[in-house]
Amino acid sequence: MQKLFTIALLVGIAVAMPVSAQVYKWKDAQGRTIISDTPRPGGGKDDLVVRGAQRDHLQEESDQPGQAATPGQSVADQELELRKRQQERQDAAATTEADKQAAAKLANDCRRAQNYLRSLESGRRIGVSDESGAVIPMEDDARQKAIEDTQAYLRQSCSG
Repeated sequence: MQKLFTIALLVGIAVAMPVSAQVYKWKDAQGRTIISDTPRPGGGKDDLVVRGAQRDHLQEESDQPGQAATPGQSVADQELELRKRQQERQDAAATTEADKQAAAKLANDCRRAQNYLRSLESGRRIGVSDESGAVIPMEDDARQKAIEDTQAYLRQSCSG
């Protein structure tokens, strides 16, 4: 996994470097791979990864193929744009998920309201609880008001 990360990082740096850039790679005393635009301090055997390579165009490493980076753009600017696009995609996905959840909740509420309306219109006895928890039969005028309120809710919220 570390090799894959190192290779991906190397490719990203190589692609995003300005035309005259040099990139050096070496291992430090702890065995970590160091990739830098300056040679190893104190000299030593360095692997020169990129040396002023001529490129027709720079291709930014992203999941949007075909989107070329601006050659004069710094690596930091390219990274910032990449992160901005990734954040926008995450926000869009989160919005889509929130919209799906809201639609599912509304559909559930509409189903419940339709069932309640059927119960009200069926003429069966319906009871309501008072503060003490006792069930009191719903009177005709309260039933008619509940029918009208439920129909209004269905027209307003569940049309479609």
